[in-house]
Amino acid sequence: MRIFVFCLVLVAAASVFSQTTPTVKKAVSDERYVVTYQVTAKDIIFTMDDLRAREVRAATGQEMPFSFFSISVDVDRNGQVDARKDVEYGLMKNKISICTQYLIDANASSACGGFASRAFYEKSSRRTDSAPFAHIVHRFTIPISEITTRGQKEINVVFHCVTEGDRFWAPNAFYPVRDDTAAGSNSFSKTITINL
Repeated sequence: MRIFVFCLVLVAAASVFSQTTPTVKKAVSDERYVVTYQVTAKDIIFTMDDLRAREVRAATGQEMPFSFFSISVDVDRNGQVDARKDVEYGLMKNKISICTQYLIDANASSACGGFASRAFYEKSSRRTDSAPFAHIVHRFTIPISEITTRGQKEINVVFHCVTEGDRFWAPNAFYPVRDDTAAGSNSFSKTITINL
């Protein structure tokens, strides 16, 4: 009887563990940046590995060179910026605090804190599966309810990744890469689709 109960406990524990360990999926992967995401019951976790920061650190001697990451979400998935509906999660000027903004139009956003959010941000320097050397890692945990409409199974996003020395608004600072710099800093002309 004890062996049977022990086996049931093991099966239950394995079931709970498999439900609470979401799969990590890659959204972006090149020689500069790796962006992954995990979907949980309530949140989506975006992680950006800044692989360029290592060469910048070697060239400048800075332990933590400037590294920026933001996520823009086309909430209604219509391919255009909708004022006070589409949102962005990025960094404040101190480079360590989260900045949540509504997008206003192709070239404007609300001030940081433009909408109440339960999202949070972490920054670290460590080794990961993406690179065996220490590098800057950005991590945003965003409530799915803030970036979807009822019953939505996908989101459309744009990632903005910049390392010190890069042009901040360069077309290749965005994923997917932009071919239309005239579209403005906020553009959903091309997006990455994330399945929830």
